Amino acid sequence: MITVEMNDYSVFITGHAGLAEYGSDILCAGVSTLAYTLAGFVQRNAGSMQKKPSIVLESGKASIKCAPKPEFICECSAVYNAISAMFSELSKKYPKNLKFLRGRG
Repeated sequence: MITVEMNDYSVFITGHAGLAEYGSDILCAGVSTLAYTLAGFVQRNAGSMQKKPSIVLESGKASIKCAPKPEFICECSAVYNAISAMFSELSKKYPKNLKFLRGRG
């Protein structure tokens, strides 16, 4: 089971989907793609953050945290909301393998 916890500007991911063997699991690949996409966005825009972003990407574990400057909140929110919507859709498609928790703050 993969658990994804998202807040305004942070995401924490743990676990494995268990749909297929390591390296062949389509759900793990999808979750990893979303995590790496968000991490890349945060890294490319580090200069628009109030402090250095925190990014950890490991097998079975990921965390991405940032604090956008006021002038970058709109763009950052749009990207985080899009990624959140994709995690939500994956959790609906694979409810036994992906738990998605969306909070605030």
